[in-house]
Amino acid sequence: MLFDKILFFILILPMFVLGKILATLLVGSGGLSYYIFYVAWLLLNTVLILKLCWRNDGVLILRMITFAIFHSAAMVVVLLFFG
Repeated sequence: MLFDKILFFILILPMFVLGKILATLLVGSGGLSYYIFYVAWLLLNTVLILKLCWRNDGVLILRMITFAIFHSAAMVVVLLFFG
């Protein structure tokens, strides 16, 4: 049970990091718009996880891994082109 929670948290980390990077690049850091963008990013991704990865008995790990790989790849592209 604890392993599942740790794995889920590790798979969600790229979502948090990409949200921080995009918020900083698009609206700057520290302002109200930064926090609004970041919270909206987290809420949108939470809805996506619930729609794409959630089933009756829990989260499908393979879809969650794909979600994490997509966020990691998007983070690499954003950092290469804008960082």
